[in-house]
Amino acid sequence: MMDRTFLMVLMVWLFSIVSLFAQTNDTLGLEFVDLYYADKNREKISVPNIGAPHSFLVVVSKYGYGEYVTVSLNEGDEPLFYKRKYIAPLDSFAFVLKGDVHCEKVVFFNPLNPKHIRRRNKQLDN
Repeated sequence: MMDRTFLMVLMVWLFSIVSLFAQTNDTLGLEFVDLYYADKNREKISVPNIGAPHSFLVVVSKYGYGEYVTVSLNEGDEPLFYKRKYIAPLDSFAFVLKGDVHCEKVVFFNPLNPKHIRRRNKQLDN
């Protein structure tokens, strides 16, 4: 009889811990800490380097692992390429966060680069 009571108390105790963890985990939501562009050395830059072969969009978040994020460019932002697709101002692109500090490779549109012009024109024609 004592073993049975002990088992019941143990089960109730374990269930309360699991439900408490589930409640705590549900209340933790995605929180953005910072969003910025970085150079190839992952150092923060304030002005996009148009001539650089690539840059990074860095998203710093809390509890963001696995979350789907959409980034929209503002009207004054520089156009860029994300995964070889031209993203103009007022357009957006999406990705899944792979950690609390997540970097996505981007290339800023260079109007002097014929390859960038061809890629942009090809995408805008379609």
